[in-house]
Amino acid sequence: TYGLPGGGSSGMPRASAGTSHVLVAGCSAGGLSTYLHADYVAERVTERITSGGGGGMSVKVKALPVSGFFLDAPNLDGKPVYGTQMRRVFDMMNASAGVDTGCLANHTAGGASSSSSLAVPSSAESSSAASACFLAEHNYPFMTTPSFVLNSYFDTWQLDCIVAAKLGPGVANTSGTAEGCGAFPSWEPCRHDSPAACTPGQVDTLNAFRSTFL
Repeated sequence: TYGLPGGGSSGMPRASAGTSHVLVAGCSAGGLSTYLHADYVAERVTERITSGGGGGMSVKVKALPVSGFFLDAPNLDGKPVYGTQMRRVFDMMNASAGVDTGCLANHTAGGASSSSSLAVPSSAESSSAASACFLAEHNYPFMTTPSFVLNSYFDTWQLDCIVAAKLGPGVANTSGTAEGCGAFPSWEPCRHDSPAACTPGQVDTLNAFRSTFL
């Protein structure tokens, strides 16, 4: 049997006496949260079994992040819009206690982020190198929970709000105006109408974005 999420104020999975598996899953922002917190859930489940006198009882925890692998990639101008936004949120929330400890240790020690094909953008605004751990591609190599990653190469949000986004003055918005998501009007047909509407140069850009997942 599988434990279900929402087991009370702690947010830990609700598991019956016969629970053998716990699945941590989420889509979009919930998918990103799955990357960030599956190991924490697994540790807490193990602690509860141990403290509750579970003895030889074994519960397997696995993760299913869906469409949460948002790339730390530059926009069409080569600027790290999404990465900068996420790093600002990390710093504002002082979120170091909510990310993977292995990733955190690696970055605070000055190590490379991972085997990821994308380095942490040097121009991204952040007071802490550990803020990279707030992004899926830098956190994922440090996950220990068995995971089945379900993610498309392209989706409209990433094309709008990572590839074709711009930072506005102050805190960037996502309103689809001159700054924020969808800030390159020439890309509108390619992003929303049909691949046939893309120019050869736009196809090359999309293929380069796709290759970062591989």
